[in-house]
Amino acid sequence: MRRCVATCGAVPRPIRISCGRLVPGFLATVHGEPPVKLCYSTASQSIVHRDECKVATPLTTALPFSKIPGPKGAPLIGSLVDALRNGVLGKTHEFFQLRHRQYGPIYKERIGGYTCVGLNDPLDAERLFRVEGRYPRRVDMVAWEMHRRHSNREAGILVLNGPEWHRNRTIVNKPMLRSHSVAHYTPMVNGVCRDLVDQWRHHRIGTTVADIRQDLFNWSIECVGCILFDCRLGCLEMTRRDDIQQLIQSVHVLLSATERLFVMPPALAKLLNVKPWRDMVAAWDYIFAIAEQQVNQRLEVMRQEQERGITPSGFLATLYCSPKIRTDEIYGNVAELLAAAVETTSNTIHWALFLLAKYPESQGKLWKEISAVISPEEEVTHDTLEKLPYLKAVIKETLRLYPVGIANTRMPSQDIVIRGFSIPAGIASSKRSNV
Repeated sequence: MRRCVATCGAVPRPIRISCGRLVPGFLATVHGEPPVKLCYSTASQSIVHRDECKVATPLTTALPFSKIPGPKGAPLIGSLVDALRNGVLGKTHEFFQLRHRQYGPIYKERIGGYTCVGLNDPLDAERLFRVEGRYPRRVDMVAWEMHRRHSNREAGILVLNGPEWHRNRTIVNKPMLRSHSVAHYTPMVNGVCRDLVDQWRHHRIGTTVADIRQDLFNWSIECVGCILFDCRLGCLEMTRRDDIQQLIQSVHVLLSATERLFVMPPALAKLLNVKPWRDMVAAWDYIFAIAEQQVNQRLEVMRQEQERGITPSGFLATLYCSPKIRTDEIYGNVAELLAAAVETTSNTIHWALFLLAKYPESQGKLWKEISAVISPEEEVTHDTLEKLPYLKAVIKETLRLYPVGIANTRMPSQDIVIRGFSIPAGIASSKRSNV
């Protein structure tokens, strides 16, 4: 059993973590051995080398879309019943794996009103992505789009497509993705990480953390709040404010309801006012209310700073000072980031801790790297993070093995041919994230 520490905040006395059975492939990739790159042959669907899969089929001689293998399904609902039986909700990644075992490297399926082509080869995904044009078209989040219209609110980068998505994404990228921007958020995130580690140390039962998944979920909301609002929300407090507790619950409800709305036509769900629709609307309304409240408070502080000759900094300051985005659009982007950035971050850290516990050699190597760069009394900074290449390797390998998104989906802007089959423009095509 080795030592593992939180990688933000001062380096504390190590918390020991350990698990049982190993997961094949983690150490090999982290230690520099690339994964084997294989694909299916179009004709026999047997595994062959990648170089043998590069022959393209002209659109004029391609097989029609109807010939793509897949479950037959019933009128109106398609293969919904079979998909539910086989775990499309809750275990979607296993459901995709099952479909590829049943039908090969490409299949099509209609679940309710949603038709999608499933791909299982990176080369096929490359061909799909090459025709996406300047503005990638992702699957429309129809239920979320309907909520924005229903509530008269602006959509953000998670819902938008086309030029409007590009305009918003260009503005949001600057404070979110540029490495030097991390320096502004690091001190406050350090504090969040210290609080989480202290909570685990003082409130665990023996050597067991009672609910690490929920703890990481709360930690993630708190970190996202620091970045978006430049303030602490109080998600890690033992006694939380009622509004923060409801925010945490609303994010949970939103994710669960959205998953269920994927297997039914959202327009029908709204017409019948079914529970997933009601839950989604209520959750989004509350998340928007918190986002608007926090944004307004921060904007007022920035106005006061400007009056005193202080230049505001941070995520909201960048958006506020941009003439290319309106305040209502800021609300939309912040609400969506607050909701969607939470589970992706917490799941990644959860899986990283799991893998480090499974691989004590890697855990020991990471601890050695961190200890050599950061002393126990020292705060993590942007500069010290740049000196931790093995930490980056662990996170990247975690994302490879357990990607936060189940699939990467595009709706091509033109007819394309993949594996000898014609796929019409506008048909959603997905590649599983871990292939």
